[in-house]
Amino acid sequence: MKKVILLITFLLLVSFVSASLNHDLNNCENSLRCIYMVAIKYGSFEACDILPASAITNCENFVLSQNPELESDLELRRAITKEIDSLGPVDFVNEQSSVKSYSFPIGVISVSLIFFVLFILFEKHRHESFLEDNEELANYIKHNQSLGKSDDEIKKALINTGWKIQDLEKVFKHLKK
Repeated sequence: MKKVILLITFLLLVSFVSASLNHDLNNCENSLRCIYMVAIKYGSFEACDILPASAITNCENFVLSQNPELESDLELRRAITKEIDSLGPVDFVNEQSSVKSYSFPIGVISVSLIFFVLFILFEKHRHESFLEDNEELANYIKHNQSLGKSDDEIKKALINTGWKIQDLEKVFKHLKK
């Protein structure tokens, strides 16, 4: 369960950073200085991709000068680019899609939904583990309820044997879920 939560958290973080990067780039409106600053902010060579082909290498070199630890990433990126270029021309339209302008809100909504799902899963797990930790008490309460005793009668009997009212309220609350 912990590994799944860590993986989902990592994926959320990556998608949020990507959405933030796209949002910042959309706000640059073709300003070279702005694009360079966004590339530096995120340590991302991908930000350079929206520049004309002649300016991409300069942008990559600038990012590398500010983040020397990214050298192996840049070498891999250039090797992949070279391989793709060797495949020949590709016919596509190089216009900015209107989808890009929605990437930030979609990213925020996606992150929110995933956190909501994680919250629900966590609450369910917490509820189950709480009942497991208090299984004996929960079974006692269920048994007495099946005998027709009221919740107040059960609580009074348990308080008389040393149980705290706060603990009993929690167990009753979890049993009603």
